Amino acid sequence: SNVFYLGDSNSKQQYRGVLSFATGAVLPDNAVITSVTLKFTKSTIVGGGNPVTLFQGFMVDIKKGFLGSAAALQVADFQASAPKTLGPFLTTPVGSLYTFNLNAGKAYINKLATGSGLTQIRLRFKLDDNNNAIANYLSLFTGNNSTGKPTLVVKYYVP
Repeated sequence: SNVFYLGDSNSKQQYRGVLSFATGAVLPDNAVITSVTLKFTKSTIVGGGNPVTLFQGFMVDIKKGFLGSAAALQVADFQASAPKTLGPFLTTPVGSLYTFNLNAGKAYINKLATGSGLTQIRLRFKLDDNNNAIANYLSLFTGNNSTGKPTLVVKYYVP
């Protein structure tokens, strides 16, 4: 799919998204991470209003390696515990681009020899739903989209 959703369905089910970045492929084990920035692009809003405000901000769950029991996306990834949660972010997009400073989670960015070579990030809103029978969600572009795909910018140096 070219999009994923954050928010809720008309039956009060929560939408979450899981992003997976191959950070271990590019970060040497002795890298000292100085900053981490997550960027993703809004496609559309369904249900009216601003979902970021309605659901009290974005939450970012981050884990070195995979969230569930395998690197491939699994149902368990959506509920699995994560060692670091950041937020809520009440970020306003610039144009359609959301940018989050994840420096407080830099210890959870995977390097070459650790974990599975992946850093997985789960995006969700602070509230699981807003207790109405109306779908309210933010549609965001996935990595399958040629433009506007999520990016994780990791700045580092090697001592």
